[in-house]
Amino acid sequence: MNKIKIAVLPGDGIGREVTETVLPVFDLLNLNFELNMADVGWEFWCQEGNPLPLRTLELIKNSNATLLGAITSKPEKEAQKELAISLTGKNEYVSPVIQLRQKLDLFANVRPCYDIKHQTHRFNFCIIRENTEGLYSGFDFYPINDEIKTIINKNSKYLHMNKTDIACTLRLQTMAGLLRLFEFSFQYAKINELSKVTFADKPNVLRNSGNFARSIFEEVANKYPQIKSEILNVDAVALWMVRKPEQFGVIVAENMFGDILSDLGAGIMGGLGLAPSANVGDTGCYFEPVHGSAPNMLKNKANPCAMFLTVALMLKHLGYTAESEKISNAVTKTLQDKLVATYDLGGNSSTQQMAQAIFCNLKSTTSSRKLISILSTGSEIINGDIIDTNSNICAKKINTLGGNIFQIMQSSDNKQEIKSAIVYLLENSDCILITGGLGPTSDDNTRFALSEVIRSDLIFNDEAWKHIQARLNKFNLSITKNNKQQALFPKHASLIRNHNGTAYGCYIQYFDKHILLIPGPPKECLPMIEEYILPKLAELKFFNKYFSYTWKTLGVIEGEISHTIDNLIERYNLYDKINISYRWNYPYVDIKLSINSMDDNCHDHGLDLFIKEIDILVEDFLISNDQSDAFTVLNKKISWCSDLTFVVIDNVTCGEFQNVVDHRLVSFDKTLDSGYSFSINYNEYFNSNITSLERNNNSNAFVKIMVSGAIKENHIYTHEVEIPNRGSEINLFINAYLAWQLSKFIEQVQMNVKNE
Repeated sequence: MNKIKIAVLPGDGIGREVTETVLPVFDLLNLNFELNMADVGWEFWCQEGNPLPLRTLELIKNSNATLLGAITSKPEKEAQKELAISLTGKNEYVSPVIQLRQKLDLFANVRPCYDIKHQTHRFNFCIIRENTEGLYSGFDFYPINDEIKTIINKNSKYLHMNKTDIACTLRLQTMAGLLRLFEFSFQYAKINELSKVTFADKPNVLRNSGNFARSIFEEVANKYPQIKSEILNVDAVALWMVRKPEQFGVIVAENMFGDILSDLGAGIMGGLGLAPSANVGDTGCYFEPVHGSAPNMLKNKANPCAMFLTVALMLKHLGYTAESEKISNAVTKTLQDKLVATYDLGGNSSTQQMAQAIFCNLKSTTSSRKLISILSTGSEIINGDIIDTNSNICAKKINTLGGNIFQIMQSSDNKQEIKSAIVYLLENSDCILITGGLGPTSDDNTRFALSEVIRSDLIFNDEAWKHIQARLNKFNLSITKNNKQQALFPKHASLIRNHNGTAYGCYIQYFDKHILLIPGPPKECLPMIEEYILPKLAELKFFNKYFSYTWKTLGVIEGEISHTIDNLIERYNLYDKINISYRWNYPYVDIKLSINSMDDNCHDHGLDLFIKEIDILVEDFLISNDQSDAFTVLNKKISWCSDLTFVVIDNVTCGEFQNVVDHRLVSFDKTLDSGYSFSINYNEYFNSNITSLERNNNSNAFVKIMVSGAIKENHIYTHEVEIPNRGSEINLFINAYLAWQLSKFIEQVQMNVKNE
């Protein structure tokens, strides 16, 4: 495959700085592009008399796209002063931007405007302006010529004025130019799922040219009945862009009006430092951030966000949608985190600091685990007639292998409900596993719902039909025409064989999404998960290496511990780097932290310190780090000294604790007689004394428990706890607490024995 060729024109001032800062993004995304640097800008005007040398224009014409940094432009008088002496008066300065638009016939300027600084994403619209006609078409006169004077003289007000007292600019609009502009605008709305196109003009003043443009706009709009269309005065559009930007989809305008509106759009978005743009024609395109070159700005102070978003816009235009979204998401996260901000955003971060934050968020996005969702269909599941065990088992296996489950959903057999579920999961997941609804009956609608969502016809598959017939014949079952629907699959789907039933499954790639379809009966579903689904997910790289930490705690309150940990996550900027979950299973609270395998350069977020802080936070409540409960931990501890018997004097649980502890290793007595002892090969005596200091039966009171352990008559261990009296349920806590504390006492015994 031929490499995509990008002509890179760094430009002047901060244009060169932000361009060079952002270019590593191509390597980070592993894009096999060929980047060719080219000469452009004020330096080449001064030296060569042309800011866009012919060699650069030739390179652009042989490239797939052009990435342009900000360009310095000055009025003609200043431009001539800075020109080399040998070139003075021989050339007229024409901006490289204008040259590119004219020479490549880039008729559409595209300026996306969306809510990037807030999580609500309140607005998302785009301004498309005509680039080659209108007031920018080049018919700008001073002094005016005889032809223009003849036209102006029709108004007697100007009849006696000299040609040197009048300047005139013509707004040129052609049918061909407006047709392609409006067609491009409606196509853009369709592709980007924007529901409305607004033509911003001034038809109540510019009546003749306005009516001409209106007739062409309405002609094109009639070809797109699914997209709303309207014509508004440009000043009204400006007002409503500020007050209610969410009402717009595509705003299309002639050159001057569009130029003004697009900078207003940048202001609504957050400033020129966030505004990307594209210039597109039938055979060429270039992309640039819309801010200026700012020649007087201090080095390393410019905002690189607009250039990052410009690269994203270019990648989207070239068909690299996933990579484009990754860049946009990384910039969005950086802005919303507010940990770094350049001066135009109210901060004091440098260009490099802002770029590095975006790169780090991009690395996290690039290396993060892709999302898998599971959809189980069947009215019997929704009605509670059967339990959906498939999803539970499958999710556990996927999670164990390093997959990331986004959501588990259930749907009835209603086709519309299945379609709605699939659409939602496709929007929010990278892969969907759908189980159920592949049988021969009228309520088996899964394949039909999927077919309509992905707009793919169902094709009859001979291999699947032969399998169905063979399976039914094997069990002497009749074959009906209804069985044939089990042999229908979306076009281009790959079959998943079923060795335990009639219904084959299938795999299909839908754009960058992956869909797996298998039958619902567990005896068929679960083997197919093992034989095909898990290997397929591994092949598609849905399983990432990741690290996990667990803390099983006793005595912490879930709401309080999660609030404290959330504050730590924010302090160390670990959003999207980790997944953390809490499971309350009285009397325990389990905390699980999983960490995506990250690039080493992103490991400076304090991950190790974060884990150490959690260790310290739960130190006094920790049962285990491997999900073992208090009784499992106790049995492991006392198995260390199987030739000892720990004598427990229990004045608290009325024998309940005795029922849950291994009697081979622990003996119980109701007295405090120190004669209850046990012997080991060291000929030492040990006893553990568990006693209640206070037990109040008031349901609103607390219960205080104290434990103490002693070797002979020397106490070496004490601990106490105060817990809410939750009624009979409190016994679960007390028994777990006693097992936990007895295991900690055994640790002390072990240490003493080792020391002796």
